[in-house]
Amino acid sequence: MKTGYDKAVSSIVKNRDRILEGKLNAIPFGFDRFEQYVPGIMQGISYLITASSGVGKTQITKHLFLHSPINYMINNPNAEIALKIFYFALEESEEEFYINLISNKLKLDYNLDIDPNDLLSRRKNTISEDVLAKIHTTEEYFNKFKQWVEVVDNIYNPFGIFKYVREYARNNGKYYLDSKEVDPSKHSDANKPAFDKYVPNNPDEYVIVIVDHMGLFSYSEEDTLHSAMSKWSADYCRKQLSKHYKYVCVNVQQQMGDQEKQQFTFRGDNIINKVKPSLNGLADNKLCQRDHFVVLGLFAPDRYGVDEYEGYNINLLKDNFRSLSILKNRIGIPNKEVPLYFDGATNIFKELPKSEDMNYTMYKQIENKQF
Repeated sequence: MKTGYDKAVSSIVKNRDRILEGKLNAIPFGFDRFEQYVPGIMQGISYLITASSGVGKTQITKHLFLHSPINYMINNPNAEIALKIFYFALEESEEEFYINLISNKLKLDYNLDIDPNDLLSRRKNTISEDVLAKIHTTEEYFNKFKQWVEVVDNIYNPFGIFKYVREYARNNGKYYLDSKEVDPSKHSDANKPAFDKYVPNNPDEYVIVIVDHMGLFSYSEEDTLHSAMSKWSADYCRKQLSKHYKYVCVNVQQQMGDQEKQQFTFRGDNIINKVKPSLNGLADNKLCQRDHFVVLGLFAPDRYGVDEYEGYNINLLKDNFRSLSILKNRIGIPNKEVPLYFDGATNIFKELPKSEDMNYTMYKQIENKQF
């Protein structure tokens, strides 16, 4: 029987061989500098995304864990991996979800800045026939998209989400106990799994489970939001989906309201570290960070009247600047920040050059949405 050490060495050798064969062990995010610290989407790893209200938690989550893997699959049709994404939209409806994606696609394909309000003709002026024709050209893309992505907007409780994903696992893998295959359907208690090994039908499949966001969980009268979040984060996400199934868990969690308030020293200077996202600033349940390998925070200095941040001129960049920070990293280097360009209307993120490489032309391109 293999020991834990044997299994570890086996994984090291297997992953090395995969790279030598031209395969991958992580789906890239598309941020070169950021990937020096977090290589990408890795099987069996749980990620937590946090930010203050309105900063872009949902947008950065979609960029990293929705758009990036789908674009990878489209751009690498011969890649020897499979993809399945469950997006549990606790805040958006499925229709709102797709309207935002159409806005994003129009920007990427045609460089059109058309936000969801304009798409829905909420500002009196309707979209043109030309734009409408361009929207119809996205149908082929979204037909592919739906092969990989399942949007669920009607399940709000932690067990219901776990049960939904578990059903997929049962239909796409086998369970073993003491080297003998067992029927998991005869055991419903998720906290006492009647198996010690799960073998997926396709070991190269990346199953990504996104919950956006945990603060909207429903719970019984005997329960609390805090306990519901712990149940999902620790029992279902970490102990089951990530640890046993090797699925990728991605959870979105808001920062506390107090973190959003502008705080000052006695001299009236802004205390940046008081308003930046932090592990201690997680709202509703600070314990959730313990269950995640990687915790990422998104920060918008413009909303606090900051003139300069890490060498970047925020007066010029305004709300187009975001800082993506690694608050926790059990598999790499933590406490690193990567600057990003952000277009909130169309959900576009791009890695910015280093501050010393920024010039007037780049700032003007960003101002004119031509970056």
